[in-house]
This record gives sequence, C-alpha cells and structure tokens, in this order.
Amino acid sequence: MLIRAKSEHNVDDMYSTFGSSVYTPAVHEVSEHFHVSREAALLPLSLWTLGLAFGPMISAPISETLGRLIVYRLTLPIALLFTLGAGFSQNFGTLLVLRFLAGASGSAALAVGAGTSADTFPLRLFAYSSSCFVAQAFLGPALG
Repeated sequence: MLIRAKSEHNVDDMYSTFGSSVYTPAVHEVSEHFHVSREAALLPLSLWTLGLAFGPMISAPISETLGRLIVYRLTLPIALLFTLGAGFSQNFGTLLVLRFLAGASGSAALAVGAGTSADTFPLRLFAYSSSCFVAQAFLGPALG
C-alpha cells in the first residue's frame, strides 16, 4: 500500500511539471493553426504555470479535510481530461482556458507532495523520499 500510494504521487508529480515543458516545441504550430503571434502562442505555457500557482489554493485545503489520496485520485484524471480537451480545442480561447485548468488541477501533487512523503515514510527514510519527490519535479521538464 505504501509503495502504491507513493507511485501514484510520483506519476502526478511528474505529469504536473512535464505538462509545462511539453507544450514548448508546438508553439510554432499553434501560432500557425490559430493565426496568432508567436508571443500569443506562448500564452498557454504561461497559463499552465499560473495554474500551477493557483491550483494549490484549492487542492491543499481539500487534502487537509478529505485526505491526500482522494486529492491525487481526483485531480490527475481531471487534469488529463483538460489536457485532452486542450489538444482538441477548436479555437485559441478554448486552448487558453483548458491549459490553465489543466495546470491548476495538475498542481495538487506539487502542493501536497511533501506532506505525503512525511506521512508515508518513517523519519529515517524521509530524506530519500523527499529527494525522489524533488527529482520527479525536475525530471518532468527535462523529459518534456
């Protein structure tokens, strides 16, 4: 159970940071497809990052009242659906809104990750768990 809970957390954590950088190679195609400037085509990347900033204001209090596991299990599918919607968006406004919502719902893993490590691992293993958590956050953009 411990390993399963931690692996769910790692997948969520990597998705949150992977989604920020995976968009960057498509900026030129987005600019051409939606007939917007290159600067405007970078806006969905910025909105994803803003979603990562504002999402924890919702997910962190929910994790304190309902528990962290339910936050992980609800937010990842929601974030994936918003990402899927962004991929199929027919206009630029829809892409902007869905990228923000995907970032906000995907940010739960980053918001409650340290608390999950503290709750699930004994103190003697906490340093290893925390370093895995931080490594996942940095591996996402590197792989994206």
